[in-house]
Amino acid sequence: QHQTLLRRCRDVGIEAAYHELRAALSAALQMAQDPANAALAALLQVNSGETFEQALAQHPTLLELATLEQLAAQVAETAPAQPDMAWYLLARLGLLLERYNHRHAEQVDLPEQTRFATLCESLLPVADALDENLAAGLRHLLGWALNTLGNAHAEQDDHVAAVETYTRAITYAPENAMLYRNRAGEYLKMAQVDQAAADIERAAALEPDAPRLVQLRTTLATQTLSLEDNHE
Repeated sequence: QHQTLLRRCRDVGIEAAYHELRAALSAALQMAQDPANAALAALLQVNSGETFEQALAQHPTLLELATLEQLAAQVAETAPAQPDMAWYLLARLGLLLERYNHRHAEQVDLPEQTRFATLCESLLPVADALDENLAAGLRHLLGWALNTLGNAHAEQDDHVAAVETYTRAITYAPENAMLYRNRAGEYLKMAQVDQAAADIERAAALEPDAPRLVQLRTTLATQTLSLEDNHE
């Protein structure tokens, strides 16, 4: 397949050759019995912001978690033998993942958001092997996806799970100051002032003018004084 693609690039040019390839893949997918493949076939035709929006309008299933998981599996399966095609699919999947995360940032279903974060993590080894920019974008997305999940745990007063989730997010997005502020807030709710103080300083180093820092520092000072009074 690679040799055929290279020959067509030589004969008709790169753009035309890739257009033929996308058309062939689209036709093959549409012949399949699974209705989800029609949505994936439309995604393969995306080559601009306009065509991306058209694909979403015509195939809303592209933003369903099951479809994202199916597409991720296809990327992983394609990567070893066809890295160029896997890159093409992963770049478009990244757009879908961002849109999905944005849509679900406010009303969070914990099990589904957990699945979504796990899905993104499963793609990281593939992205690392294909393209450092795609991998960097996926890590950035993971930081926000896990922040959303951590916020959901915090709203349910599951502070331990929230801290664990923010910590997991920081491993992917260590320059995201919000993650440190959010984790500091959870540490304060658990009266773990030393850990909270460390996170407040990390957050301040990244975003010194963030409004929430004032609130966090005030709460930290109050808790520190209370602990000192109790020791006396």
